[in-house]
Amino acid sequence: MGASFGAGTILLMIGYAAVSQARTKQQLLLCTIPLLFSLQQFIEGLLWLSLQDYTYAQWQQLLLYLFLIMAQVVWPLFIPLCTLVIETNTLRRKILAVCLVTGVITAAVFMYGLFRYNAGVSIGHHHIRYVLDLPFLQQWYGGIPYLFAAVIAPLVSSNPRMRLTGLLLLIAYVAARLFYREYVISVWCYFATPISIISLYDIILRNRLGHAHQ
Repeated sequence: MGASFGAGTILLMIGYAAVSQARTKQQLLLCTIPLLFSLQQFIEGLLWLSLQDYTYAQWQQLLLYLFLIMAQVVWPLFIPLCTLVIETNTLRRKILAVCLVTGVITAAVFMYGLFRYNAGVSIGHHHIRYVLDLPFLQQWYGGIPYLFAAVIAPLVSSNPRMRLTGLLLLIAYVAARLFYREYVISVWCYFATPISIISLYDIILRNRLGHAHQ
């Protein structure tokens, strides 16, 4: 629980710094990523609280669905969109447009699934385990559209910072899948904390240097 609140606080500060340094609408959109991750981490921190303290148990279902909407609906939409708006290469923009369409479809399917099928949450081995009864997720190919939208999109970018972000997201996913199989959703989202900091550090640093030389 403390880790979620701590990560949320760090991301909030990073997000505020990044937004204050953004010079274009495209950069501003990109810089909202840590703010959204911050919100997600605070939601999970509150979810921890609802699981450990019966006083807050009444909020558990609401917090569960808020977290899953952030994790499964927002990110497959937002990541390819942010990548697309800063891309200048024509061919890459076409590929990223496909990633965005895939993200829109993925987000819609997840949103439908979250309200059509059951979702559950529990604590195990110091991690939160999310259980989704979506039929397609039980198949080996169930997560491919999500990964295509959320991970392949940054890898396609001509921006080195975005490619680094995609690579780190891919490594984080593989690590979470190998070592935290039952807790992939929570662990992978937590790994996004340092990833989002690394990906936006360049924006903050470059803009500060730019102001210093003006």
